[in-house]
Amino acid sequence: MNGTAFLASVIATGRLHGIGIGSPIADVGRAFRSAWIDDVVEAGVSLRRDYGLVELYFNGPEWTVVGGSVELHRLATVAGLAEEWRKAEGIEFSEYLPWSEVETALAPTRSATAGRGTATCSALPWASRGYPPVCPLLLAREHRSLVRH
Repeated sequence: MNGTAFLASVIATGRLHGIGIGSPIADVGRAFRSAWIDDVVEAGVSLRRDYGLVELYFNGPEWTVVGGSVELHRLATVAGLAEEWRKAEGIEFSEYLPWSEVETALAPTRSATAGRGTATCSALPWASRGYPPVCPLLLAREHRSLVRH
């Protein structure tokens, strides 16, 4: 899979490798093959797991996913990150990814959900599960990165 298809999938589905809000940490461990760093915060109540390109946030004691971000800007600033993700996750990223390519990849998703509030992402899957009708991830064009909303 290339980086454009990966990002379009994340934006359209709210999921990374099948992982989304409510996924248990054990499922995350099976879904990602990349090395990670765990950062336990707030006296063990929260956990941030950093996979280099992706960060996932968990709440305990069940350790389920409560959020995440794709740190796309790191491709241009962290040497070897694109190669690491190609080897571990099978996703081919270039150093920079034009927003226009992501928009083109998202076009079929937009037309399939036209007229159902896609401007606020309310038609996307997480909205139907009771989550607020906003995008948990935003693509910041000026920074070429996905950031948490």
